[in-house]
Amino acid sequence: MGERWLGKKSGYVWVFVGAYGIKIHVDRSRSRAVIDLHAPHFEIPIVVDGYTVYSRFKIRQRCWAHVLREAELLAAMHRGKRAELHQRLQSILHAAKQLPHTISDDDLQGWIDQVKDIAAVYTELDHKFGVTLHNAAPDLFTFVKYPGMPATNNMSERTLRPVVLHKKIRQMFRSATGMQTYSTLMTCMTTWKAQDKDLLEKIYQTIMAS
Repeated sequence: MGERWLGKKSGYVWVFVGAYGIKIHVDRSRSRAVIDLHAPHFEIPIVVDGYTVYSRFKIRQRCWAHVLREAELLAAMHRGKRAELHQRLQSILHAAKQLPHTISDDDLQGWIDQVKDIAAVYTELDHKFGVTLHNAAPDLFTFVKYPGMPATNNMSERTLRPVVLHKKIRQMFRSATGMQTYSTLMTCMTTWKAQDKDLLEKIYQTIMAS
């Protein structure tokens, strides 16, 4: 799942990537109500960033890409200890990808504790990121227990990019009808592309079936 602001008088783009397709929704709101309407199945495992509304989901995988991106930025700005901590986080993720999905909860807790230890050091150096990392730690290894689950929401991020590029066509995002039309078109096109379907053929079939 991913969402991004398109700019003044535009809206938020929500991307829901699932096993059977991709749903794109443009909305004025970034509230929990959008999730309640478009992704109401709170029992399914899901990959998310740290936005608070995602706490609705009971089985969360916090995106490692977001965590490592911020750690890398701090390392580039300050080097020294922060560079070492960034490398440790990278090593932990690499090693965690080799863990069996049958790992016990107690053993998995040990990996969570490693991240919390690193978070404690960050808290002394960069308090905000230290707190973020500490809070994310319990959800950073969910992917280990669910085979096939990614450790990042990179698919959502890649899907968002072309939509953000379209933000210059702002007229489409200034009315409810424009947002709905754009959402429907992009949902169909990105899903068909992900399924390796011929876009022109699918558009023709859809028109003929309507």
